[in-house]
Amino acid sequence: MSFAAFLPVHLNLGAAVEAGIASAVDTAIGTAGIAAGIASGGGLAPVASLGSAAGLAAGATQLASDVLASGAAVAAGAVASGAVGATLASEAAGAALAAGAAGAESVLDAGVAGATLAAGVAGTAIASAAALASEASSWISPAGVCDFLAIHPLTSGTNKAYVAAKHRAFLEDVIGTAVGKEHFRKVSQYVHTDAAHQIVTSLGFPRARGMLITHIVVDDVEKIKKVLCCVEIQSLMKAAKLNIPGYGQQTTMSTFHAKVQQGGAVVSSSEDCNTSFGVFPIPAGVPEALFEDKIRLLLDQALQIPIIKERTVNYTIWSLNDAVASEVAGKVAMPLAQRLIIVKHKFIGDISEILSHPAVKLLVQGTMLSGALPLGIAADFFVAAKAVLFEKK
Repeated sequence: MSFAAFLPVHLNLGAAVEAGIASAVDTAIGTAGIAAGIASGGGLAPVASLGSAAGLAAGATQLASDVLASGAAVAAGAVASGAVGATLASEAAGAALAAGAAGAESVLDAGVAGATLAAGVAGTAIASAAALASEASSWISPAGVCDFLAIHPLTSGTNKAYVAAKHRAFLEDVIGTAVGKEHFRKVSQYVHTDAAHQIVTSLGFPRARGMLITHIVVDDVEKIKKVLCCVEIQSLMKAAKLNIPGYGQQTTMSTFHAKVQQGGAVVSSSEDCNTSFGVFPIPAGVPEALFEDKIRLLLDQALQIPIIKERTVNYTIWSLNDAVASEVAGKVAMPLAQRLIIVKHKFIGDISEILSHPAVKLLVQGTMLSGALPLGIAADFFVAAKAVLFEKK
């Protein structure tokens, strides 16, 4: 089976990206196959047809040049796919190189030289494709900041407005502590709304749970550790578990790695745009990196749709890490963090107008709700009301 047949089943990449990756990898495997063919007894015919060791090397170099051209296509496709395709191509090329080396053990010296040259240049082509894709990636990790998030799903039947008000008062008390004033750069509260409920459920997604999200920005992880280790903060959080309905029962609280990509919309301030969230539970047994890569690919594909590109200020992908796991469990007695990927979308205009566009519907149905690893069947999607409670000037 060619590599092309593998891709759609396992990754659901776009057709153009799949074709580019498959072409490069299949060509690399074919190059290594020449070496294997020579080693298995047909070596003299290829040598004779090329005329000499130099001829074999030239022929292999030409094949490798073809791979290099395909590698450039891989790089272009991988820009849209977040370098996932280039990584797979690199791995497959490595397998092809191993096969070629094994087959070439008994080949004539000229055949060895030619096959080695072909495999080497093929490997370089794929590596170059990966490097080009990485350089061209539009996702950046902001430097000099640490993102701390607390996600609080609301229990069924809870009065959301009441809980949000109690939660906001709690955050204001936390901000007012000496350790908060010293270390916080920005504190925001996001409250789930029903603004996107009708369009989201009409697309086939489940109804989003009520949810509160706290986003605290500090300079580095040591600052948030000092906050969590503060006795005053611990006392406030203990009281919050008693005073805020459901607080701490299903809470995920952690530092997160951030990746940001800009869209095409430009606003003068954050007050001029809206915010939506996608909270994605990572399925059991699925590596976090693979799941994040698929989400990043999805967002790259989304930004190729004009209405999304034009209305998007930026996307942020937050992936959980364990930098403060011991402090969260041991100092403030919060539950073990759930495995989550969180997407924040800053946009302008009406979310229903964006999501009802035919191209967006096609992307949702074809990528998010179907395939080998659907992204949206257990996720929460909602527009949130944002309140910036503190920002250091």
